[in-house]
Amino acid sequence: MAWNWLSDRVPGYQTIAQRLGMQFFEQDVNKLVFTNHKSFQLFRLGMARKVRFILEGCTNQDEPLRVFEYNYTISTGKSSHTYIQHVYSVNLLNQFQVLSSNHKIFFMR
Repeated sequence: MAWNWLSDRVPGYQTIAQRLGMQFFEQDVNKLVFTNHKSFQLFRLGMARKVRFILEGCTNQDEPLRVFEYNYTISTGKSSHTYIQHVYSVNLLNQFQVLSSNHKIFFMR
C-alpha cells in the first residue's frame, strides 16, 4: 500500500502547535469553528463539510486566531471532488477605519 500524505498528519500538527505555543484539536467536536465561519461563502460550498486539525492561539496583540483545514465535496452527478482548504482566521478586536476615496479627486488634477 502506498503512503498517502493525508493519512497521518496529527503528529506534525501537534509539533507545530507546541512550537508556536498553540493548542491543537484534531476535530471540531462541537462544530464551534464551523459555526463561527459559516457566514463566509467558502463555508457554504459543497457537501460533507468538515473542519479538522485546528490550531488555536493568539496574535502578538492578543487577538484570537485559528489555523485549520476545511474540507468539502462537490458532486456533479457521476463524479465528485473533495477540496482541502487551509484557513487562517483572526478575530480582530480593534476596529479598523475603512478608507474610501472619491475617484474624481485623482483624475481631476
